Amino acid sequence: MFLKCLGSSSAGNCYLLENETECLMIECGIPIKEVKKAMNFNMQKIVGCVVTHRHNDHIGYLEDVLKCGIPIYTNDETAEAIEVIYGELLYCVPEKRPFTLGNFKITPFYVPHDDTPCFAYQICHEEIGKLLFLTDLEYCKYRFKDVNQIMIEANYSKDIINQDNPNFDHVCRGHMELGTTLDFLNTNDNPSLMNVVLLHLSDSNSNSEYFSQKTKELIPRANVYVADKGMKIELNKEPF
Repeated sequence: MFLKCLGSSSAGNCYLLENETECLMIECGIPIKEVKKAMNFNMQKIVGCVVTHRHNDHIGYLEDVLKCGIPIYTNDETAEAIEVIYGELLYCVPEKRPFTLGNFKITPFYVPHDDTPCFAYQICHEEIGKLLFLTDLEYCKYRFKDVNQIMIEANYSKDIINQDNPNFDHVCRGHMELGTTLDFLNTNDNPSLMNVVLLHLSDSNSNSEYFSQKTKELIPRANVYVADKGMKIELNKEPF
């Protein structure tokens, strides 16, 4: 199975988990024409889209996704904030209750993102094993067993961030600092962890090369990537 990154920043977020027969879309914060192009215009392959929260860089093109007939799954608070009604295509899913889209088994759980209700997801599939998707959060209080893939925010570093930035409080309250990211990875490291993908790096408060290096030093066994528009990598649960 391949992971495609169509956007991973405050300008827009969207990821595709795709194999030969099906695709799971994560976030819908980029123009639908870019999604169609990435899918070779085979949109029927998308079994659904999961969304974390209501901010525009994550749901900015939600209406266009629904118009394509793709069902969207999110929390109650995000659904209530959306000013479009598409009946059965927009689903509210409860926390910690697994649901299935195609062959993807998905379990949502809340994570702190300032004062905005936000989901993270555990996604299981035969080809990739257990994947964690966590973005736009300050920390995660949970510990997971036998994780194969981790997609996690590393938004800023306290050693880089400009404290005079007018958005300083929002960044610190709503996003994950590199040290917190590394602590989570250390806690959830295990022999089955194959790939770590760092998400949503700040344009002005991060350094992708440094972030990748620190992660690789912590988990030298795993492949480490920094998500950027156009990235395509293969996710396996076995080393070969």
